[in-house]
Amino acid sequence: MRAVIQVCNKEHKENALNFIDEILLLKICGKMLLGYYFDFLYQLGIKEVFIASNNPLSLEKKLRAIDTLNFKIKFIKSYSSEKSYSRNFDIFKDEELIIIENFGFIKNNFNLIDNTFFNSFQNTLFRDKSFKIFYIKNHLKNININTFKEKNVLHLKEMTSVEDYFKISNLIFKNLNDKYFLLGYNNEKGILIGKNVEIESGCELIAPVIIMDNVKVCENSKIGPNTVLNPNVFIQSHCEITNSIVYDNTYINKNLKFDEKLILANTIVDKNNKKVYNIDKKFVSSNSLHLLNL
Repeated sequence: MRAVIQVCNKEHKENALNFIDEILLLKICGKMLLGYYFDFLYQLGIKEVFIASNNPLSLEKKLRAIDTLNFKIKFIKSYSSEKSYSRNFDIFKDEELIIIENFGFIKNNFNLIDNTFFNSFQNTLFRDKSFKIFYIKNHLKNININTFKEKNVLHLKEMTSVEDYFKISNLIFKNLNDKYFLLGYNNEKGILIGKNVEIESGCELIAPVIIMDNVKVCENSKIGPNTVLNPNVFIQSHCEITNSIVYDNTYINKNLKFDEKLILANTIVDKNNKKVYNIDKKFVSSNSLHLLNL
């Protein structure tokens, strides 16, 4: 079995999360969206993955440093699943094929998925709006994959907005004790902590919380619930961060309070009104590695 991960140019351009340079690399509870796709494909026993986009060279450069779970990765230029399939038909025709199109989350428990999962299916479409997964068993070069019979055995959630992003994050928080999500992290009652983390005195952590590697939280700050501190985050004293995601390499100055926000260096995205705010660097900025000094 092979797989195609298809980035459709139109949906990528119009996605409300386009303040992220590459949505496939968007982190959800500490893991890239592409990493969740890889986990799903790995459970199916897939060995070869084609990543298709309108700019494959740029995408290939961005993906060089990520864990590909020993997949054989090939990059192809194509703006649609139909084009990817027809242009590479001679490669795909001898094996079952999975096509993941656009951006979303697979809500199934991956521990219940293996290489027999699709045995009883013929050509099938699973979808939530623009997020689609095609399963192709019977190959025809000119087949219209969008006419496949739809089934709901795979439970999908489209991700095209900040609201979707938070809904998916909260879904993961509800399953935080499942070892699948961030295997290897220290987990005590819904609080996951990575390596090289310093939490100063007087701080309060309220589960569920994920604190990734190389993070410092200064005294008397409150973190959580439903909060992620991604790698290389520095939070000064007397801050309160709840129901929020702090992105990589971010510095937050003292006495700040955030609720239901996506916090990036110099940028705050509000979950409720979906506005993107540019923030003065003296409050929220890119974190310099020397600030961590852990």
